[in-house]
Amino acid sequence: MLNGGIYAGEEFTVLDLLYELMLKSANDVAVVFAEHVSGSVEEFANLMNKKAEEIGCKNTHFVNPNGIHNENHYTTASDLALIAEYCMKNETFRKIVSTEKYSLPKTNKYNFTDRSFSNTNQLIIPSSKYYYEYATGIKTGYTKEAKSCLISSSTKDNITFISVVLGGSSNKNGNDYRFVDTTTLFNYGFENYKYTELKKANEIITNIEVENATKETKSLNLKIKDSLVVFNNINLDIENLKPEIKLNNEILAPISENQVLGTISYEVEGKKYESELLANNSVEEQKYYILFIGIGIGILFLGIFILTVIKIKNKKKSKKKTRVRKYKR
Repeated sequence: MLNGGIYAGEEFTVLDLLYELMLKSANDVAVVFAEHVSGSVEEFANLMNKKAEEIGCKNTHFVNPNGIHNENHYTTASDLALIAEYCMKNETFRKIVSTEKYSLPKTNKYNFTDRSFSNTNQLIIPSSKYYYEYATGIKTGYTKEAKSCLISSSTKDNITFISVVLGGSSNKNGNDYRFVDTTTLFNYGFENYKYTELKKANEIITNIEVENATKETKSLNLKIKDSLVVFNNINLDIENLKPEIKLNNEILAPISENQVLGTISYEVEGKKYESELLANNSVEEQKYYILFIGIGIGILFLGIFILTVIKIKNKKKSKKKTRVRKYKR
């Protein structure tokens, strides 16, 4: 029997093994997955490092899939939070890490269903003294060098927090402070932070004048495309937040309704929130060329009229001269 309570040659679904891996911390199962996916632990570690880099980790390097101590296997609380956030976007992952207890089914090597195991994350176990009603996961960890660690998530009032506690310890009364500290962090977050809607979708933000537009449409309102909802400390003075509005370099008619003409953004506690600015209505171009054509036609008509008058006068003079010659005879 392997350390995870499974037998060599035993057949499981991937989902069954994922539950054993995440709830029971079965190190041998992690190796099974690594070899199945990549052929070796080393190649799987390379994939882990590539994915960590893709999601923004800056100080992480893996050499194995289970976290067994190695000087070249390291990470940080910040990077672990990024990894946890990425994983929690997966519905199956969320379901597994929030499960209290799981039982392996009968297999080709074991004809019983008594291999049950509970989640090692005491925050989601109702009977535990560390139970936290808003907890939704995620994973405990321990090595002699790293000590007790816990990556956790919790959701309340549509706010979700991820907490990472590393190097936890226990006191003489047996209290596991990774759970105690995590609860303290979550309570602080829920008590001091909230979501605030700064702007509603389609709200008018500003007005501009379009130079080459018709008189009726040259005054143009710009509206925000999406709602701007920020996450902020409850003590932040929202009323004094000033937006940064950037308009396109050249805004000329014709302009269609909902055409993108710029952006609006707010920076709140180091994070930027941005949305596009759209034309609230269409803008028609002033047809100056009609006036020019009209002037041209007028000048042409005047020229033809003058030439006609001159021609008529010349004919009259010519007749008078002719008559004079006739009488002289």
